Amino acid sequence: MPIRPVPCARLAVVLGLVAAAAAALAARGPAHHEDARISWPTPAATTAFAPVLLAAHSPEAIEVLVPCATVAGATEPVEVFGSTRSGTVPDRLAVVARAAALEVRVGEEVLVTSAPPPGACTFRLTIDSAGFGDAAWVLRRDDVLVGEGATTPPVVSGFATSIAPAESGVQVGITTRAASSRPSGRQWAWLGVAIAAAAASIALVRRGPRAERTPASRAVPATRTTRRIDAVVVAATLAWWFLGPWYFDDGWLMATVRARAGSGSFGNYFDTLGAQMPLGFAHHVLLWPFAALEAPFLLWRVVPVAASLVTWVLVRRLHDSADDPGSPSLASRVTLAAAHLVATFAWTITLRPEPIVALLSVVALTAAHRFRAGAGARALLVAVVAPVVATTMHPSGIVAFAPLLLVVRPLWSRRHDGVLRREVVAALATVAAVGLVLLFADTDLARWRVDRGLFAGDGFHSRGVADEPDRYRDLLANGTLPQLASVLVAAVALAVGLFSRLGRTARRPVRRHGARLSGQVGVLAAGVVLLAFTPSKWIYHFGSLGAIATLAIAGHVASVDRDARGSARGFRVLTPVLLALVGARVFRDLHDPQYFLQIGIRRPDVLGHVLLWFAVLGLVVVGARSRRALTRWSFAGVLVPVATCSLLLFAVLPAIDGPRWSTGRALLDDLAHGGCPITDTIEVTDLAAGRALTPRGSGTGRYSTDGADDLVVTLRSRGDEGRGGDAVGAALRVTWQQDQGDALGTWDPFTIVLAPLGASAYGPAPRLRHIRLAHDTGRPAPANTVRLDVASEGDVWSVESVVAVSATSLRAVLADRTALVSPPELPLLRCTPPPVVHDGIADAPDVVIGFERRAGIIEIPEIGSPTGPWYLAGDAYDQQVRLAWMGVTDPFAVTILRTVDREPLAFTVSTGR
Repeated sequence: MPIRPVPCARLAVVLGLVAAAAAALAARGPAHHEDARISWPTPAATTAFAPVLLAAHSPEAIEVLVPCATVAGATEPVEVFGSTRSGTVPDRLAVVARAAALEVRVGEEVLVTSAPPPGACTFRLTIDSAGFGDAAWVLRRDDVLVGEGATTPPVVSGFATSIAPAESGVQVGITTRAASSRPSGRQWAWLGVAIAAAAASIALVRRGPRAERTPASRAVPATRTTRRIDAVVVAATLAWWFLGPWYFDDGWLMATVRARAGSGSFGNYFDTLGAQMPLGFAHHVLLWPFAALEAPFLLWRVVPVAASLVTWVLVRRLHDSADDPGSPSLASRVTLAAAHLVATFAWTITLRPEPIVALLSVVALTAAHRFRAGAGARALLVAVVAPVVATTMHPSGIVAFAPLLLVVRPLWSRRHDGVLRREVVAALATVAAVGLVLLFADTDLARWRVDRGLFAGDGFHSRGVADEPDRYRDLLANGTLPQLASVLVAAVALAVGLFSRLGRTARRPVRRHGARLSGQVGVLAAGVVLLAFTPSKWIYHFGSLGAIATLAIAGHVASVDRDARGSARGFRVLTPVLLALVGARVFRDLHDPQYFLQIGIRRPDVLGHVLLWFAVLGLVVVGARSRRALTRWSFAGVLVPVATCSLLLFAVLPAIDGPRWSTGRALLDDLAHGGCPITDTIEVTDLAAGRALTPRGSGTGRYSTDGADDLVVTLRSRGDEGRGGDAVGAALRVTWQQDQGDALGTWDPFTIVLAPLGASAYGPAPRLRHIRLAHDTGRPAPANTVRLDVASEGDVWSVESVVAVSATSLRAVLADRTALVSPPELPLLRCTPPPVVHDGIADAPDVVIGFERRAGIIEIPEIGSPTGPWYLAGDAYDQQVRLAWMGVTDPFAVTILRTVDREPLAFTVSTGR
């Protein structure tokens, strides 16, 4: 292929710069911001409280006008305006006329007190909240400054007053936060120019002579063994697709994408003050068609499944083409497949961005290898565009820049190529245009900075590199079987690979063959360093490194065959020993992949014994023909059992013998029948409508159960505030008995264990725990009495009540009602609509499933609470709380609201765009 003339390279530079400039002008905006101003009261307002559901109960600005005459005429304390119906809500704004003086409070803090002078005047209070942190307040009397300062942003769930709203002369104006934005006509024009110029610039960048690209992309021809391994990987991935558990964030992503139909943008209504997502536009667009079609959850999972399979194709080709001439060893191929499946089961069958980031990282790695082998600047362009796109999806996308480590040396060696230098400039300008377009496709720079500031200030997305050990501590404490294995095995490969490479460099240069695979260790090391700088420290961000780690693990196995001498020899015994310790660790504590639910997994504790792994290691040492063979197969010896057990324990067995709502059963039913099949399997009880049972005798713990089908036992913690239920579980011993007056028959007792629920970011540990003794929970038909004995560390738990209840299905509760789930962590509840937010004001639903942020997490952490959902301001609506049961313990709350119809004339809404 002939080399393009220099003018084409110069034109590519010009077009790239034009694309970057146009994208920057589009980002500058301004975009159309969707917000509104609410004015209260109107002349026809008659009620003392008018609820209004703002996104996260947080307005952008509040303005309160109070005539001085209203204040001067108050002899008794009178609330002129309150931002919630209940006076006990923390951070409530209250404007009170007291003893002929105006008092302004936020919560318990008195901001200012001022007495009006004689004559007509008006107090004007303004509060501006730009985000988290303090809000600025100013009180003026006409043009006179009375006071100013900073306070906590007030909570607003409506308009309350103790006087006739239409006659008081009080006027309140609230500016809602911009819940969404959309491009303006000017932005559309600049975006069009940017996209067209970027496409033309890319077309002018050289692909490179085919003869130079062939060796870098040459793969070993497929053999029967290769095809069999491919078939195993595909079959296991498809099985996990249909049967594997959902991620607890899958429902969150579904709600974020589905909410766009009502709000106009991909917003985070459930958290972070309803901020529009500053990252993730490209990822959300991938999921949007499934939301538009109201597709079953299994179809949403097509995106991560396709990403995982394409990632496998790319990593296998990289592995095969990078090895020595001839076929790669069976050990390295099996290790590659097992490592990929473990990473897939651990991180990448989820709607989160990590599957796409992992795919883009291996795309960048493939392009970097091609450029390193002599390809043109087009390969370099792909190697840079892929990580830029990944970074616009999620902060962990920064790890996709790690493969660029491989292009540093070839760029330096070709630094005298004038055409290449121009094409590099064109590529960088084009990449900048792509990044700007994806970042500001539905917003502008000013709005994006506000939204990013909201996320950066919430404490979850603003942590530094010094906090990185928290991610690893969380992994070791809460990681599941495949999650622990994927990280710990990769850590062994990284450590051994780095030490081996350092030793080789000190003794002799890297040999010609295997040089490409040896670079994977450096890429993985760079990725780990980059991951440490991401601002949030959740363990599932390890999924972004999954593809790079897979190649590094298999590359180390392949390097054992190539290097018969040198420092690698010293690791031929150490590596199996380290991996034996890893195997014992990952099987020791089998955490549930859905941390708030028990999906019916079995726990083969015997696999977690260190002695077992060392016994197996000893047998392998005795039977192995060489230490090299031992090292070569040791990685597969851990990864294959992990992949097999993960598939069986977390997918196959729950589908066969798990609860009725278990993932496999529910997903297939969802696909076949649509709707919300999981709602048929979840039973709901109402404690308020139940019949409380009276203990039989003092201190006996016996209760008569005559005529009761289901019983709900409520346990209460009587520990102090510092301890309470924090990380303290309980065991309830249940003994069914038959009381015949003169005789007492007793059946074998059984014990129900409640796992400890500690404090979290959402509040303190729960003080109440509920246990359901249904008619099918090991209860003999003749039993008419139950004995309950509670055991807990420090005896902090005791039986508070036993209530006989009847159950109905969740589907019956949701019938003919609008419903909202927050956090939406049950993706199979997709028949419940996401919140509809127009101009920062949401429609109140009839039924809510959620938790209460301020009063603590009761029952399932981050899923349900009998105290009601935080974002609906329970004080604004009458509530009826139900307990929804997916198991014997820890129900989540279903709150039925008596929504008050908004008075059409109580307040007015004017939109600002």
